[in-house]
Amino acid sequence: MAYRATSIMLQTTIPLFAKYVLHSSDFLVSLIVAMSSIFPILSLGYITVKGISVSNGLLLSLVGISAALPVYLFISNPLMLAVVSSFVYFWTAPASVLLLASVILTSPGEKRERNVILFTAALSASLVLSPAFQGFVLSLSSDNLALSMALFAPILVVSLVFFSLIRHDAELTIRSRFDLGFLRNRNYVLGVLSNEIFSVPFALLLTFGGIFSKNELGASYVTIETLFALFFVTSFIVRIFLSRIRASKYYLVITVSATTIVGLALIYDSSSLGELALSFALLGYAHGLYFPTSSNYIADAASRQKFTTANSVSTVIDQIVTSASLPIMGAIVGTFGLRSVFLYVEAPVLVLSLVFLKLGRRRDSSNLDSIGKFA
Repeated sequence: MAYRATSIMLQTTIPLFAKYVLHSSDFLVSLIVAMSSIFPILSLGYITVKGISVSNGLLLSLVGISAALPVYLFISNPLMLAVVSSFVYFWTAPASVLLLASVILTSPGEKRERNVILFTAALSASLVLSPAFQGFVLSLSSDNLALSMALFAPILVVSLVFFSLIRHDAELTIRSRFDLGFLRNRNYVLGVLSNEIFSVPFALLLTFGGIFSKNELGASYVTIETLFALFFVTSFIVRIFLSRIRASKYYLVITVSATTIVGLALIYDSSSLGELALSFALLGYAHGLYFPTSSNYIADAASRQKFTTANSVSTVIDQIVTSASLPIMGAIVGTFGLRSVFLYVEAPVLVLSLVFLKLGRRRDSSNLDSIGKFA
C-alpha cells in the first residue's frame, strides 16, 4: 500500500508546501489542488475505455509516482508545483481503482463485502504510516517539506521490487463499448451519494486542515502530521471493527453524515490543539465508515464484469466534485476566513444527506441491507 501512503502524503503536504514554502494565497492553494485533481480523470478514462491488467496498471503507477517525487526538491513556484502534482496524481487514481477491482473480482460473493472492508482497513493502516514517517523526517530535517516528500520515492522503489516478485493472476477486462445501465440502479445512486457526503469535507480537511492547525493554533509540521495520524488510526480501528459486526449500510451512512457535521463544527469552534484532535478523531470515525460502505453499495449495483467501469465512473464523479468545490472553498476562506469554511461545507453535507435519506429509506425499510462479518 506504499502508493496510498504516498498519495495521502501529497494531499496533506502540497497545500502546506504551497502556503508556507511558496507563499501562495489560500485561493491559489485551492486552485493548485483542484488542478491536480482534474488529471486523474484522464487516466481513469483510459483504463475504463481501453482496459488494463491489474499488474501492468499498478506497475505503471508505481514507476510514474516514484520518478516524479524527487522533482519536489527543485520546485520554486506555484505553477511548477501544480504541473508536477498533476503528473503524480495522474498515476495515483488508477492504482486505487485497480486494487479495489482486484478485491471485488477475486472475492467469492458471500465474502466480498467483508473483504472490501478489510481491504479498506489495510489502506487505513498504510495511511497511518504515512504521517508517522513524514513527521519523523520533518523532525530530523528542520521541517524540510520538499525532502519529506522526496524520501517517499525510495519506499516506492522498494515496493516496486517486491511487487515484481509477486505472481499476479487477476486481470481486468473492460470493453471499449461499455454499458452504463448501472447509473439507473438505486444502489449505485446511493453509493455515489454516500461517497460525496464525506468526500468534500475530506478534501477540505486535507487541503486546509493543516493550514488551519498552523495558522489558528500555532501547530508545528510534526504536530500536523500527528493530527493526521490520529485521523487515520481512528479510521483503521473503525474498519477493523466494522469487519467483525453486522451493520446496515443505510444507518452507517447516516452515522457518517452526523459525525461529519459534528466534526466540522468542532473544528470551527476549536480553541486548542486538544479540541482540534477530538475533531480529527471524529472525522476519522466517519472516514472509516464511508468508503467501505459506498464501495459495497456500488458493488451491489453492478455485475462483477461491470464493477470496474462502475467504480471508475464513481471516482470520476468524485474527482469532478472535488475539483469544482476546492476553488469555492478557497474563495470562502479568502472572503470569510479560514474558520468559516468548515461551517459552510456543512451545507452540501446536509443537502446530500437529506437526498440519501429520501432515496434510501424505502429500500432499507424492508431489508437490513447489512455489511460486515455476517453479511
